[in-house]
Amino acid sequence: MGNHSSGDVVPEDDDGARKAAVTHYFTAGSWIEGAAVQQLEEIAGLPGMISVAGFPDLHPGKYGPVGMVALSQRLYPQLIGSDIGCGMSFFELSLPLRKFGVEKAAEQLRGLEQIDLGDMTARLAEYDLSPDMRSHTLGTIGGGNHFCELQAVDEMFESEAEGVADRQKLYLLVHSGSRSLGAELFGQTLGGDEHLRDGLVAGSDATVEWLARSGE
Repeated sequence: MGNHSSGDVVPEDDDGARKAAVTHYFTAGSWIEGAAVQQLEEIAGLPGMISVAGFPDLHPGKYGPVGMVALSQRLYPQLIGSDIGCGMSFFELSLPLRKFGVEKAAEQLRGLEQIDLGDMTARLAEYDLSPDMRSHTLGTIGGGNHFCELQAVDEMFESEAEGVADRQKLYLLVHSGSRSLGAELFGQTLGGDEHLRDGLVAGSDATVEWLARSGE
């Protein structure tokens, strides 16, 4: 294990073959496991890889490191994993920062999960989705690492950001889960005949089918 600073790295295979460029978007003060950095370099050697990047949350995963982004000419479902259907949303709230109260906000956020959304099993069927997809969790952000966070701007590093964010305003960041949709699709992918190690060729039947199943 060890720390790594930001910068571009262009590793080579043992046979001298050039890999995709690797960029580290974390400082020397970030604690990054060496195994995750090694996985990042292995991903850079996959066919069709153009560039890969590791971020401060980089850590080892089963098929590749978590906390990375890759630009590739091929599709690698195993690197996307079961995150299909997870969402990120960022909202500007009408409540100004000066009127924000932590206890009242926490109470209101907890109340969101008490809203009656009706028959969720019927709603899943309406969209041709499996009734086994944890219908009782619909209307929540999901489990695991999903979250709902109230935020405020503390410091701006770019002058262009002045027109996008405001220090006097309050914001809401939501990371929601897929309610088992991602896991179900990933299980189907792993059970298929595709050779995932080499990726799926762009425009191929396997790629088109996977994108259709994932809703892309």
